[in-house]
Amino acid sequence: MKKKLVSTMLSVALTSSVFTGIDLTVADAESWTPNMTGTPQYMTEERQMEQLDRGLIAVYRTADGRSVMQQEAGVYLSWRLLGDESLEDQAFDIYKNGEKIATTGAHDATNYIDTTGTINDKYKVVKAGASAEEVAAEKEAAPQTNYTAKGNEVGSGNSLQNSFT
Repeated sequence: MKKKLVSTMLSVALTSSVFTGIDLTVADAESWTPNMTGTPQYMTEERQMEQLDRGLIAVYRTADGRSVMQQEAGVYLSWRLLGDESLEDQAFDIYKNGEKIATTGAHDATNYIDTTGTINDKYKVVKAGASAEEVAAEKEAAPQTNYTAKGNEVGSGNSLQNSFT
């Protein structure tokens, strides 16, 4: 009997100590605050994204008659439209060796072919109407040489008809 009494008192003491740390009262709407983990990202006003740069690439392309025609030869430029920029009314100024050579249209793609470009030129792309400081701060891109596309020649000793060796 003494063991049962001690056991019962011990279990009541343990149970009450567990529940003293839990507040079971219901809060009213005015006093409610969000949980400690914060608001889910989809409910926030500010968009979370990486801080990427324009990502300008320049590729020197020579006319080979197969993959690059004469009107496409020169320097091919391609760049990113940044996440905080609008898809509408977005024009860009293109600079070659520090001088403005073109402005894209407001709805044009984010690429350009400079048919007079050479392997030694340096390019910058900024939003149309950018200040001199913004132009100076933008990174330059130097043209890289393009790969050479191979045709469907048969390789030396290969049994495959369309070997690229």
